[in-house]
Amino acid sequence: MGFRIIWPHDQSINSGSAVLSGAKFHAYENNTTTPVTLYSDRACTTTRANPVVASSDGRFEVAYVPSGDLLSLALNTSADVEIDSWDDIEPAATISGVLLAANNLDDLDDAPTALYNLGAGDLASISFADLSLLSVPDPFTDYLFVYDASAGEWKKLGLPEVRPLLPYTVAVGDETTAITTGTAKITFRAPWAMALTEVRASLGTASSSGIVTVDINAGGVSVLSTKLTIDANEKTSTTAATAAVISNPLIGDDSEITIDIDSAGTSAAGLKVTLIAFHIL
Repeated sequence: MGFRIIWPHDQSINSGSAVLSGAKFHAYENNTTTPVTLYSDRACTTTRANPVVASSDGRFEVAYVPSGDLLSLALNTSADVEIDSWDDIEPAATISGVLLAANNLDDLDDAPTALYNLGAGDLASISFADLSLLSVPDPFTDYLFVYDASAGEWKKLGLPEVRPLLPYTVAVGDETTAITTGTAKITFRAPWAMALTEVRASLGTASSSGIVTVDINAGGVSVLSTKLTIDANEKTSTTAATAAVISNPLIGDDSEITIDIDSAGTSAAGLKVTLIAFHIL
């Protein structure tokens, strides 16, 4: 990615407003007379002459540098007599397809450049066939970047942080009948494609002795590597000595989900299981 030099004057004119054809913009390392290497493309692959010489109408072509280091600029006549100079000039970062700073009206004469200046450079060339090739973001490893204005910095957010978490609770038995061990004690289907972030269980009546252990299966495969438990004399898994661990968080739309009771404790009743997930589009 290159950094674009924004010329302090986009057109060289003298005090009488006459165009100075052939005027020169020199670019130096800041507060020195050491020339920097200039490029004609934002990828910084093609070098261009330093100084940049004005066209017959006194305008200067675009120039890029490979870093955002401060520069010193000097505007000279065609005979290299200095007209003006500037220090501490900061090049502007440029990102393909994102809004770029246009430094003169000539940019609008070039269609690709104009598109980039409007922030549509890459989008304008994407076809519907291209869209079908785009990969689906990974909901747990990919990020969105947002600007925190109060902190003055960019921050990255995982998809679980920017999508609402949706709880989905099912009852495994009634409120008074003691639960018993067994597989597929209840079967239901996922209402949408989801990515699990948390699972919970609760009881209406706590087990007087022994741990209640619950497994959750999607498509016949457990989503847990460490099962969901409720300790004796407790009504919620949130206080369990051993927390559940989700190993297979992705559940497809309309997948069959079953709840197993691996251990039932003693006289526990009113079991509920809650899946907390965000909707995968």
